[in-house]
Amino acid sequence: MNVKDALRYAKRKGWRGGVMFIHLFRVTEEAKILAKEAGKAVWEWIREQECEWDFYFYSPHIHLLGYIGHMRSPRKGEKFIYGVKSDVRNRPVDYLKDDNPYDAVEGVARYLLSHTGYFVDNPGAISSYNWAGNCSRR
Repeated sequence: MNVKDALRYAKRKGWRGGVMFIHLFRVTEEAKILAKEAGKAVWEWIREQECEWDFYFYSPHIHLLGYIGHMRSPRKGEKFIYGVKSDVRNRPVDYLKDDNPYDAVEGVARYLLSHTGYFVDNPGAISSYNWAGNCSRR
């Protein structure tokens, strides 16, 4: 995972800025099924397991939360995969038009922060989140 490449790519597609969440792991299909059967969120269920590491694998990736009004649609075979949260009419969700826009955005951010990662032997090596684009100081 190269964060600079990902940000460059997102900016070329029209992403202007926001916050970037770094995730080091993905959950297994088995974990998704078992968590659903238990009626729990996947990471909540995983944390309750005696051998939790059996239910996720190393697969670093980035989530971007930000301004996407001008973002171009993904093309088949692109290096990075991305999606846009959409409503029932397949229009991008505009959290600012939500009854409680700050609660809606906070909910997405809270979920993304709930399973960010760091290296135990070098916790300062990466941050769980970083501001990027027009929302950063750089």
